Amino acid sequence: MKDKTNHIIEKATALFRQNGLHSVSMDDIAASAGISKKTLYENFQSKEMLVNMVVDKIISKTGKYLVLSPDISPNAIIEIENFSSYMHSVLEILTPAFVRSLKKYYPDAYFQLGAFRDNSIIPYLRTLFATWNSRGNFQA
Repeated sequence: MKDKTNHIIEKATALFRQNGLHSVSMDDIAASAGISKKTLYENFQSKEMLVNMVVDKIISKTGKYLVLSPDISPNAIIEIENFSSYMHSVLEILTPAFVRSLKKYYPDAYFQLGAFRDNSIIPYLRTLFATWNSRGNFQA
């Protein structure tokens, strides 16, 4: 069941990235995932639920990255390059049009994304720069 759910989320994410959030229907998602509309609705009662799961997955993966990233990178420049590369892949999904649609049609997901930015990404960057600045890696 979890594999099917993840498959649907991946297909929906790809469609949202290609066509925009608002223009993708549940029929489109079912066809892309190779499942019936009935099966789709057995896993997700509404498009809103599916959109929320897409945003949850983005937040979860990014949160894991933020936790693991400092242990992977040996220095600030590499860490910043890695973070930039990772965020580039995230921003391919979170386009301005996607975020505007979230704000207009799915405000709960929009606020969840904003809270994650404010409570996780910004503190991560502040900590990163403060740590490396204290070590003399950055100079004003």
